[in-house]
Amino acid sequence: MTKLTKHINWSISLERNNTIINLVYKNKSIYLTKKDIWELFNTKKSIIKDIIEDLQIDNSFAIFNKSKNKNSKLYNLESVLIIGYKLKKFNDTKLLIKTNRIIKNSYLDWATILEIVKNKYREIKTRFSLLEI
Repeated sequence: MTKLTKHINWSISLERNNTIINLVYKNKSIYLTKKDIWELFNTKKSIIKDIIEDLQIDNSFAIFNKSKNKNSKLYNLESVLIIGYKLKKFNDTKLLIKTNRIIKNSYLDWATILEIVKNKYREIKTRFSLLEI
């Protein structure tokens, strides 16, 4: 099951297959660190590093990581999708696109995907009950 959870400072966790990928959602776009990119695509760090260097992908910006006491480079959604297509990980890139769409369409209501589906179901059920009267 895939689950989205909001944290502090634009941070969102994407949980799936017993792995947690940390996303940063800022300026209506998703950003990931190198660590989260290789966790998303389930590949070696060196492969991701080589692709980034070969394609000359620049990081979008850096964010200070308090727990590690250093700056972490973040890569925007478009860069991550390019890496995914280069790795031929089409299902993972589709998951990332769907995640971005869900986050944008949830009107910043940082609920889990399951909660969003439940709310849509209740909305449809209410419409049908109004039609029956």
